[in-house]
Amino acid sequence: MQSNNEAGLLCSGAYVERRTTEGRTLEGIRHCLKRYLARRNYRHLNTAARTDPATAGHA
Repeated sequence: MQSNNEAGLLCSGAYVERRTTEGRTLEGIRHCLKRYLARRNYRHLNTAARTDPATAGHA
């Protein structure tokens, strides 16, 4: 998983500028960012559920 600093760089203006030069639209860039965040949050929540004894067996 990326550190908070790396995640911040992903959402920076430099990221948007780089993706725009690749031919992406702003809508497409937002779509990519949303998918990235959804994957990251899913992994985080899934890991937390497996390691938290209070949620064991409540899947």
